[in-house]
Amino acid sequence: MMKKVSAFALASLIIVTPIFSSALTKDPDAGELAYKHVVELSDEIGDRTQATNGEYDAKDYIEDVFMDLGYDTKLQSFEIQRKKDDKPYDTVTSYNVIAVKPGESKREIIIGAHYDSKNNTGKGADDNASGVAVMLETAEKISDLKTPYTVRFIAFGAEESFKNSDNVKNGGLNGSSYYAENMTQAEVNNTVAMINLDSLLAGDFMYVYGDLGKKGFVREQALAIAKELGLDLETNPGHNKDYPAGTTGDWSDHAPFVERGIPYGYFEATNWHLGDMDGYTQTEKHGEIWHTENDNLDFLEREFPGRVEERLMTFSNTLTELVLNFNPVEYNSVKIKIGKDEIKNNGNPEKAAKKPFIKEGRALVSLDVIEKAMKLEVSVSNNEKELTLSKNGKAVVFDLDTEKTYDKDSKAVITEDGDIFVAVNEIAKVLNGNVKWDPKDKSVEIVY
Repeated sequence: MMKKVSAFALASLIIVTPIFSSALTKDPDAGELAYKHVVELSDEIGDRTQATNGEYDAKDYIEDVFMDLGYDTKLQSFEIQRKKDDKPYDTVTSYNVIAVKPGESKREIIIGAHYDSKNNTGKGADDNASGVAVMLETAEKISDLKTPYTVRFIAFGAEESFKNSDNVKNGGLNGSSYYAENMTQAEVNNTVAMINLDSLLAGDFMYVYGDLGKKGFVREQALAIAKELGLDLETNPGHNKDYPAGTTGDWSDHAPFVERGIPYGYFEATNWHLGDMDGYTQTEKHGEIWHTENDNLDFLEREFPGRVEERLMTFSNTLTELVLNFNPVEYNSVKIKIGKDEIKNNGNPEKAAKKPFIKEGRALVSLDVIEKAMKLEVSVSNNEKELTLSKNGKAVVFDLDTEKTYDKDSKAVITEDGDIFVAVNEIAKVLNGNVKWDPKDKSVEIVY
């Protein structure tokens, strides 16, 4: 788990009702295989700091497990440049371990968990031997079963940021970033979701997160499965306005895949009711466990009797049934870049004749562009003072009075050189969708 400050400005949650393709089964022994993997990774191998013998031993162990299960397994190496006082210091190598199980469809689900641990702390039992362990147990349980989608398991190297006493450091998410950034657009389009497993043992509550709107189907299906099986899984309650209900931050291995537009699900154990209510403070009794000397099995079992076994049982049961009953929800997406003539309509690049821009804090897009991309119905009142956009019986009315001051509460249309621009947020209302702003590349996306 690599935590950092983040904020999401998203619309309200849309619940998706899942349909299970087969009867759900709760395995009372679920988690036993995972427990053995946690012991091996945290107690036997121990410290797994990036580019150390410990991380390489963990890589070998995970590769051997996948190969013993009969999976097509390969290593993906990548280099990490570390810095001292913000200047290049050295370059080290880490690895992603990738195993693929063919499904009835060639479209893929990615299930990922990082196997390294934070340097100079505990043994990384919670963060993140637990995520790898649940992934490996699920891989074993489904190895001889039919899955509706091809499953790509990835154990990510070097997720944790690195810093030592000599002030040598680098950022985190190295393995997942390398993998996601090197996916072709065809591979991105072929991936229906990414499921991230990180820090599953220590927290007071068990959570699953995901996107808002229809892209949040992974979270909704996981919650429905847990409810059906009587498992105590929930989602972020939304006490912190920067993290709306059901979502989380970009501090773990799902983030690089989100940047590529892939829907995500994220399993974690923590406590969103404590501290800054940002999910960082895991326990009421001991605060944070990850990145401390307390991140070891002995401490967790002494201070929280039965918690480790319960967490592994719950997450293993939920993930296994989720993979066997995976049912992605179809959604549409239009992504535009402010000040650029680039638009992506359901991932397909298109040219926008008129560039979107920001005025008084709101993203405005050309009516011509958005009408074509989203196939909206457009009508103008007889007095030419109002513009109505509609689709499937849902409509939003815009004021065509160009003298009217545009503000956050207005639905007025901005005109420039005779062109009509409308607010992205208001367009989303027509589609019952939601809007996501990406400050990194100054893009705004409507998902509906």
